[in-house]
Amino acid sequence: MVPKHGQSAVRRNRLKRVLRELTRVHLLEPLGRAGPESALDVVIRALPRAYRVTREELQAAFDELRQRLLRVLESRGGESRVAGSAGPSPE
Repeated sequence: MVPKHGQSAVRRNRLKRVLRELTRVHLLEPLGRAGPESALDVVIRALPRAYRVTREELQAAFDELRQRLLRVLESRGGESRVAGSAGPSPE
């Protein structure tokens, strides 16, 4: 979800596209390899500072989130399927 936070539609849509792509690459693909039994619901909401950070900073935040989610899945007992899910390397 990308609230207005006083930004123009162009900036909101650009941020939405970036967040969608980062979600697809850094969360959905690696977590999808963990298997259907490791399903999670994740809500991503952009804070006002998301408009001021670079794509690299957002990517670093997604990398950290992926690691946290993988630890959650491992704690559920899905270690064997999740262990190799490091995801694609950053560009």
